Amino acid sequence: MADIEVGQNRPTLVAQNDLKKATPAAIAAGFKDAKDPFEGTKGVMTKTGDASAVTFTQAHGLLAAPSGVSLTARTQVAAAIHWVSARDATTFTVSFASAPASAANNIVFDWVAFI
Repeated sequence: MADIEVGQNRPTLVAQNDLKKATPAAIAAGFKDAKDPFEGTKGVMTKTGDASAVTFTQAHGLLAAPSGVSLTARTQVAAAIHWVSARDATTFTVSFASAPASAANNIVFDWVAFI
């Protein structure tokens, strides 16, 4: 196999297990935009309670549905009984046992999602 050059098909070399000829620059150029499927994403979820909604959805930015989501409540309202009730390829949903009170931005969580 010829030496790999920037712009060539690096996934084929990976599949053939022929990385000994791949230069670090070529690998970086080929995979610089790829997201590690095992990494996690994190953020702050800020929602507004309306005294009737019990579910709140947050985008996570992973390449697939997360296998886990960890939440840390940052407000007293968010500290009420809650759980992650759904996870899919683009979002996760937090449910509350009872609807949070009506107030702007009163539901705040730090979150981490991972595959």
